[in-house]
Amino acid sequence: MAEFNIHLSPPITTSTVAAPPHWPPAAPGNCDAQKCPWWPYSSSKDFKANTALILVVLFCALICGLAFNAAIRYIIRLHCSRRRQREAADEKADTGGAAAEQAAEIPSVIYSEGMKLTGADTECIICLSEFSIGEKIRVLEKCNHGFHLHCIQRWLVSHSSCPTCRTNCSTESTSSSPP
Repeated sequence: MAEFNIHLSPPITTSTVAAPPHWPPAAPGNCDAQKCPWWPYSSSKDFKANTALILVVLFCALICGLAFNAAIRYIIRLHCSRRRQREAADEKADTGGAAAEQAAEIPSVIYSEGMKLTGADTECIICLSEFSIGEKIRVLEKCNHGFHLHCIQRWLVSHSSCPTCRTNCSTESTSSSPP
């Protein structure tokens, strides 16, 4: 049989094949990127040590950044909660005095069995206990709902509405009459 030597590319000669790197590397003074595989390092140990150092520094920077972020979030949350508490205390102080006076103005009555209250409730909706005969209760004028004396006083210090129907119980007139 006949052999065919058909090649589409030129034949490979020994001069075109790259020579294996020289080991051990050349002297440090003669070392460059083409002669030394770890240039500018003298060996792979130096390269690994520098890589480890860079990774440790990056990790520490990440931890410091996360700690700084957490500290800022904590400070902001603390500041916001203090401001909310201060605003709530100011609001309570602003409305608390008027509500306490208003609660004191509501006349108290003594509960009797035949007393007619709105909704035929015989219990205080605030504490959920039934009225007993001879007990002092307060009946709100606008809605005619009755409550224990101490329950409605406590309620009106922080609220301005009836606990049952949410009718505004403030005595201040909100509508202005024309002159």
